[in-house]
Amino acid sequence: MSSSNKKPQTDAFVNNGFQNWGKALDKSKGFDERLQSQGHILAASNFEVYQQREGTQQNVIQ
Repeated sequence: MSSSNKKPQTDAFVNNGFQNWGKALDKSKGFDERLQSQGHILAASNFEVYQQREGTQQNVIQ
């Protein structure tokens, strides 16, 4: 699929939750699609950094 055909990225999943549970496990929709979204990738990265800081008792302000 070309980038011009992709849906625009939004935070709808975060803001509104998941509504269509019938499509949740569909490979081209639902959770698998969410895993590939920029919003999910950023959130997962931020959470990993958070976990690392918690494990070492580090914070941003030192």
